[in-house]
Amino acid sequence: MIGSTFSFGSIARNLGWMLSSRGIQAILSLIYLGIATRTLGIEDFGRLALILGASRAVVTLIAFPTWRVVIQYGMKYLSDDDNAGYGRLLRICAIMDIGSALVGMIISTIVILCFYSFLGITTGQVPYVLIFSFILLASLRSTALGILRLRDLYSNAAYADCTTAIVRCIGAVLAMWFSPDVMSFLVVWAVAEIATAAAFWYFAGRTGDLKQLWNARVDFKGFVAKHPEFIRFVVNGNASASLSLASKNVPLLFVGASLGPAAAGALRLAFQLSQSLSKLGTIISRAAFPELVKAAQNATQEGLGALMLRAILASSSIAALILAIVIGAGKHILIFVAGPEFLSAYPLLCWLAVAGSIN
Repeated sequence: MIGSTFSFGSIARNLGWMLSSRGIQAILSLIYLGIATRTLGIEDFGRLALILGASRAVVTLIAFPTWRVVIQYGMKYLSDDDNAGYGRLLRICAIMDIGSALVGMIISTIVILCFYSFLGITTGQVPYVLIFSFILLASLRSTALGILRLRDLYSNAAYADCTTAIVRCIGAVLAMWFSPDVMSFLVVWAVAEIATAAAFWYFAGRTGDLKQLWNARVDFKGFVAKHPEFIRFVVNGNASASLSLASKNVPLLFVGASLGPAAAGALRLAFQLSQSLSKLGTIISRAAFPELVKAAQNATQEGLGALMLRAILASSSIAALILAIVIGAGKHILIFVAGPEFLSAYPLLCWLAVAGSIN
């Protein structure tokens, strides 16, 4: 029964596009990360990391993973040729994205105005940091990502996803040559977010789904009545994202507040490298998610459990391999990317790689 609805070939194809995207991003991230660390030094790179961390903390706290909602419920609407229902779903997801962005702008304003000194931000830099936070929040693309993955357009999603690393890499080179300071790199990161969001919505628009989103009439009560588990699904997704916040951005902010920007810079570098090296397990899960949703509609609980076990074993094997690479070559990677000034981050890199592998 599962074989007719669950395609490991589709997972492999999806995974191939995601890996190609992540591979390009990993290479380019080493370039722009190396440029940023060597140009700014450990102190200013730490300040940049704290500003980015504070902004992302707010985004993660209030954002909903609407791309999962689009896949979870959109699959059924498409199979039933219910275009009106599908349009309502997309419109609800878009409204959730916009609402979370507006709430996030209020929260980020309060956080930055009250705690900017702990983030190593000067009074003159506060307006620019606020603008960056607003841009980060307004760069909505989760619903567009859901559309592309639901439509099995992983190639388009991969192209759009690469935009971030490409713009950051080009911008980092320009910043290094013309204006090697924290604010210039902050502008580069903001432009990259805008360009990435634009790329996702461009590709989503080519599917024709945005016309259904625009023309749909929102009936939130009716939608929840039809899908009573919707609120729980969304809240659980947000809770998962908030836990991600706790493991990524909050420790960075605490380190910066207590030990200073240099320590925050070392932690950020170690974290980003560990995440880049241990991303394969997460990629496998995301590539399998649409196929698991398809299989769940017809599969037995035992059969679906067997499929999940195979996915977990595959991601665990890759995580173990990446962990061995980090422990064995971590010092050389740090020196190659950022220089000997950041060698103190090696113990952090090892512990974070262990945590990332378990995750």
